[in-house]
Amino acid sequence: RNLPHKAIIQVGPETIELIAMATYDKHQIYLGPLVCWQVVTERENTAKHLLDSGERDRLRNEDQLVKVNNILEAVTDAAKGDLTSSIAVEGEDVMGKMANGLRLLLSNLRKDISDIAINAQTLAGSSEKLKVVSQQMVGNAEETSAQAGVVAAAAEQVNRNVETVATGTEEMSASIKEISKNASEAA
Repeated sequence: RNLPHKAIIQVGPETIELIAMATYDKHQIYLGPLVCWQVVTERENTAKHLLDSGERDRLRNEDQLVKVNNILEAVTDAAKGDLTSSIAVEGEDVMGKMANGLRLLLSNLRKDISDIAINAQTLAGSSEKLKVVSQQMVGNAEETSAQAGVVAAAAEQVNRNVETVATGTEEMSASIKEISKNASEAA
């Protein structure tokens, strides 16, 4: 009733596979067990090695998935504007090198953005100073224009005065000639 039965047994360093089967005559009367055996040490070692290899592959794949997810999370955060995400992936494998490159990229971006912010503040301060200087220059230009108008008016007045003096000088010269002529005639 318990046959067929299969078992793997260890005999010293060897692994043996046993198979026990019931044997019957032509009238289906049980005659006894038939036992077959085979040395399967190499097959079992290969199967164990493959199982261990498969387990190693599974663990390696799980590790890679964790690393990919960590890097992907940092990239997603960076795409949203958060450049402060930490990347926990380390190592000399491809994922470790990728993580190191991403860390360096994010660090450089943070520094560059900080420098840009500082430069923007400096530029804003300089722009304010330039605006004040520009307003002072406008005021100075208006004052200079007003003073130039005063100077022009004064120059015009001087010109008129010079013309008046010239006219007076001509009249005086004519008067002196007339007096001289009259004095000559009187003499």
